[in-house]
Parts: sequence; structure tokens; C-alpha cells
Amino acid sequence: MKILKMPRIKLSCRIVLLVLLFSACTKGFEQINTNPNGVDDMKIGLENKLQFPQENLFPSDANMYQYWRSLHIDIFAGYYTAPHNFGNNHNGNYRLREDFNHGPFENYFLNVLPYTNRYIPICKELEFYDYAAVTLIVQVMGMLQVVDTYGPANYRSIKEHAATLYYDSDRDIYTDLIDELRQSIQWLEDFLESNPSIERLAGLAKFDRLCGGSHTRWLRLANTLCLRIAMHMVKAEPARAKELAEKAVNNKYGVFIDASDDILLSGGNPIWTVDVIYGDSRMNASIESILKGYGDPRMEKWFTHTGRIVNNEGEITLKADSTCVGIRQGLLIETKSPLLYLNFSSSTYQSYDPRPVMHAAEAWFLRAEGALRGWQMGESAQNCYEQGVRVALSSYGISHADEYLSGVHAPDNGTKAADYIDYHDSFYNTPGINNISVTWHENDTKEQKLQRIITQKWLAIYPDSFEAWTEFRRTGYPRLFPVVYNLSGGIIDTELQIRRLPFTRKEYNTNGEEVRKAIRYLKGADTGGTRLWWDIAENGNFPSEN
Repeated sequence: MKILKMPRIKLSCRIVLLVLLFSACTKGFEQINTNPNGVDDMKIGLENKLQFPQENLFPSDANMYQYWRSLHIDIFAGYYTAPHNFGNNHNGNYRLREDFNHGPFENYFLNVLPYTNRYIPICKELEFYDYAAVTLIVQVMGMLQVVDTYGPANYRSIKEHAATLYYDSDRDIYTDLIDELRQSIQWLEDFLESNPSIERLAGLAKFDRLCGGSHTRWLRLANTLCLRIAMHMVKAEPARAKELAEKAVNNKYGVFIDASDDILLSGGNPIWTVDVIYGDSRMNASIESILKGYGDPRMEKWFTHTGRIVNNEGEITLKADSTCVGIRQGLLIETKSPLLYLNFSSSTYQSYDPRPVMHAAEAWFLRAEGALRGWQMGESAQNCYEQGVRVALSSYGISHADEYLSGVHAPDNGTKAADYIDYHDSFYNTPGINNISVTWHENDTKEQKLQRIITQKWLAIYPDSFEAWTEFRRTGYPRLFPVVYNLSGGIIDTELQIRRLPFTRKEYNTNGEEVRKAIRYLKGADTGGTRLWWDIAENGNFPSEN
């Protein structure tokens, strides 16, 4: 449906209106809608304000990054783990620490939603529908992380400025996110049709931290998010998922195509601080095993070599052929010490490197899975898969994708993950478990093809651990090493691994009645072992064929 265009407001009138709206829009906000450390709304302009929620899709602050992702999601996804166990009271061994687990919730509800929810109406009132669209997309991106981490959340009540912050089911939130993406797409399409070359006030590029002021790139981002959401719910609502995915791929502007579509945030990378300064994060054994088994050239770009190896007598020796060495999740590591696991491989990210928000290659792997399921994705499953690999490697300046796809330079021709060797303690050595080739084989089963697609997708989206963890829970791929010592007391299954984070203690303390009501939306108790609405185990990944 077309947006009815109001008569153009003169620039001076727009500025007056903007001031009035800033004064009126904050009245009656709940406490969660106010950041006590934020900048006064009256002192900065609209475009400066719209940057803030974008920045917090991947916080640059190292402490926030730890609570938002590093202390839990990075570990559950198989990308990183800690070289110590915080006194054996740590998420890595499933003794979930509430003080570690509130980060995704708080970051979004303090640093994203209050701002997007406040300024979208302002943008609409000023007829800045392109501004409103991109801000709504940011709102959806952040909320998707929250709902896929905890499940039910108080999304609608905050958007409505309700007196009671009631919870919505995760299924209902998904419905809202789809509707909001569709609205954003419509706004952007109408804007481009009506204003093919116009500049708003100072222009979209003045605050656009994600897409460089490109309306078409924002459209591709929105369509790619629709495709992502569709695949999340493919087991729970297959018909709806198919419709949403096909509309996204066949939209006039389409989805992400190549590495130029990668979404990166400049302005400092907290992974470096957490790894190098804090010494709280190291390479996970699961990603080491998969990268080495495939002879993957990205390993050297992502992780440092370790030449310092500790023998069983506690002596540090220099390994002549130094390599990347990860750590298995859930070890009972006594101390943070170079004599133990602190010397294992860390990330190669530097403090000045951009923060990856979303990789274009993901769209190709989503299309590959869609084609595998018989959806209209514009290409065959094989073509989408192989193009996904090419785009993923090109993001790092690697051009020999065909050699990688053939497995010619990999051990065992890239047919399986490598065995894991713990150079500190051989007790933790274990055979590789992700036994699928890089090379596409048309005669493989659908399950084998899906494992191949998701394994390469998991590599392509690194270090987006939120999405990697979601896809692992949804499909079971790639196969990740189970936690060595499970200290959950039987709440979390070692083989199934963790399925969600419990609601935060702060929410229980401040909004306890509504939290207790929200538990009814879950498939079980408020624990890390309970599945979310789209996390369906019955009948495998292709239930219609069983």
C-alpha cells in the first residue's frame, strides 16, 4: 500500500516541529526506557540520536561486550571459550551465572529499543520515512537477538508505553518482527519510487553506521533478515517460512549478494580488549577442529599461533611448528595463568578493526537451504552453497575458493574435521566429530547436504555467535564438542547442549509477576535446558519427509 504524501514542510518548520516532538515524546516513559548514563535528548540532533542504537547492535565497550556476548553466546556457539573458569562458576560448564547472563537483555532494552521506539514516530511525523525504516530495521535486528536468547520478552508493552511491562510469547514477537520488516521494506520502496535522488536534511549517510547511506543496501538487509527469520521458524511454521523466504529472495531489490554488502561497524573492536587486555577469551576447540580439518585459510586470519606449549610437568616449551590451538569448553581450569591455557590462541582482531554485524555470504547459505527444501530461491542448492563459500572467502581477500571447495589442500581432502589435541593435558584429546566434506556431492542425502550448508554458514558468519548458536540449536550443525564437565546438576543435557538463557534476576526482582506469567509461554521451566518455540526436535530437520 502506498504512503499518502503530505504537502512538503519547509525546512524551518521541520526544525521547529523536531524540537516540539523531542519535548513531548519522552513523557511517561518507563524506567527501562531511560538510560541514566545517556546524553540529554535536547542537546543533540536527530541524526546523532539515530546512530546510538546502531552502535549498540555490537557494543564497542569491552565490558558491555562481555556481558552482551563473550561470557555466554560466544562459548555456546563454539567460536570462543575462556582460558579459565572464574572459580569453576561459569557458563562454559553450564553452572549459569545470573550476573553474567543479563547482558543481551539489558543492552537491547537500555541502549537500542528506547531510542528506536522514541524516534521512529518523530521520523514519521516529519515524513522521513526512510529514516523511520532503517531505525525500525535496527530495532528488529536487536530484538531478534533477545528473543532467540531468552524466548518471551516484554516487547509490545514497551513499544506501547504500557503501564505494565507484560511479556509476549516468542512466537508473537516473531510475528511483530516480520510485520515490522515488511513495513520497513514498504517505506523504503515507496521512498525510492517517489524520491530517487533526494537528500534528507543532512542525508541518510550522516547517521547511517551500517549501510553507508544506501537505501538499496538497507532494502537488501531487510530482505536478508526476512530470509533469516523464515529459516529460524521452518520447523514450527513451514508454510509461513516458505512464503516469507520466497518473497524476500524475489523482491525487486533482493537479498545480499557479495562481500560489498557485509555490514561492519567502525570505531573500535572490543574482542581485542577482552582477548589481549583481559585475557578472558581464547579459540574454541570446535572451531579449531573444523578449520584444520578443512585446511581453511581463514584460520590464520582469525586466530593467533601459539608457540608456547606447557608439558605435564608444568614447563613451557616452544613448539617449533607453532599452530592455532583451541580450548575445549567446560574444563575445570584452576587459574588464569600462562602455565595453563592462557597461552593458547586468541583472536587476531585489533583494537581498531571494524565490528562485523552481518555477512553477505549468509544470504547464499540461507538460499541454499531453501532450495534444498524445494523453495524458489533463484538458484540450485549446490550453486547457492558454492557461491556462499566464494563470497565468504572473498570477505577476507581469499580468491582460491575452487581449491577450497575441492579440498585439494586439506587433510583427507577436506572430508572431516580434525582431531583435537590439548597440548597441555592429553586427557582432553578427542576425535573430530564434524564428519562432512567441503565438496558438494549431489548423491548425498538431504541431511548430509544440510550439514554441509550449515557448517560452512557457521564459518561464514563468524564471529556472529548469536546467529551461529541459533542455527546450531535449530539444526544440530555443525557438530560441536560437548562440554567436558557439566555442572548444571542435570538441568542442561550434555549432548543437546544449552538451549536458552533464563530470565534475568533483575527482571524477577522488578517485574516478577509478569516474568512468572511469561514462563507459561515456554516449553518447560525457566532454565537453560528448555527449548524455544522454533526449537523443535521431533522428526529431524525434514519432518515432512519422515
